[in-house]
Amino acid sequence: MSIINRYISREILKLFLAMLGVLVAIFIGFTAAVQLKQAAAGVITGTAVPQLILLNTLIALEILLPSTLFFGAIAALGRMQNDFEILTIYSAGTTPARLAFTVAKIGFVVAVAAAFLSIFARPWAYKLSYQLESEAKTKLDVDTLTPRQFIEFSSGDYVLYAQAVDRENGYFERVFLQRKVDHENPMVISARQARLLPLDLFSAPALQFNDGYVYRLDPDGERDIVLDFDHLRVQLPEEGKLSKYRRNAMSTATLALSDRAKDIAEYQWRLVMPMLTLLIAVLAVPLSTSRPGQSRTGSTFVALVVFIVVFGVGSVIRTAVEQERIGTMPGMWLVPLFTVLLLVTISLAIRFKARFLFHQ
Repeated sequence: MSIINRYISREILKLFLAMLGVLVAIFIGFTAAVQLKQAAAGVITGTAVPQLILLNTLIALEILLPSTLFFGAIAALGRMQNDFEILTIYSAGTTPARLAFTVAKIGFVVAVAAAFLSIFARPWAYKLSYQLESEAKTKLDVDTLTPRQFIEFSSGDYVLYAQAVDRENGYFERVFLQRKVDHENPMVISARQARLLPLDLFSAPALQFNDGYVYRLDPDGERDIVLDFDHLRVQLPEEGKLSKYRRNAMSTATLALSDRAKDIAEYQWRLVMPMLTLLIAVLAVPLSTSRPGQSRTGSTFVALVVFIVVFGVGSVIRTAVEQERIGTMPGMWLVPLFTVLLLVTISLAIRFKARFLFHQ
């Protein structure tokens, strides 16, 4: 049996690795085009492009691994069905359960790799790419700012004016900032110099002012407030995308201690992904079942639909957990439970169909 198991494993792994290589190459090409376009538009620096391509590819591997394993197993087992090899293997004493166990062993190895990616590598890659993008953007903001022009920040809530720009040291010189706290009492900051602070995971974008004054203006001119300062940090409003990005970049240990629904959903997703990798690998066994010589188009289409359904349901459940429409328990654990039920249902349906055809 070990010879048969090794043969099945080799056939699946050959297609898995070939498909993974092709998909990674396509993804790198697509990501390179996007990053180079951003660099040409001045959104990021050219030196950050290669690192961002590699980091984005590492992030994408979390999905690419289970996807290629699933379709690689479908293709390999389907080819063996058409060539009568599966029928021969069954005649030698191998059962569908043993075949599924052989595929599960491959799935377990890939699931371990997916666990490492999901729990450790992906957050690290998000964090590093986030820092690279923020540092590049901060530098570009300084490099591209034109002196003696009004620049809007955060959808017009802040207006910045600098009489000069020290591009070498990254400072705006003789700066004015109007902050629209409300329509009746705007705030104006006047400072000798200011700089954009690089973003990090735990603070919103910010401007740091040195040696200046804060003016809280009363339209009637009776209750103006003036404060002087040596250093002043002004937080800029944070975008929702930035908040999600931080959550993806947080360590799994940090997320495990959080009591916020969105953090818990992200934490549970990282633990669910390896389980899902193993389950959809086993799911490929019944989905690849067909009669020898039968066209593979129908079964491949069904496999594609099942794959979309599994990850679609996972996305819906994750959104529901984040929005607290589903409790954090069972939370994301409903995804592997749904996949197990789908696996059992498909296996029973195929067995029933086989018995029906046999009696016919």
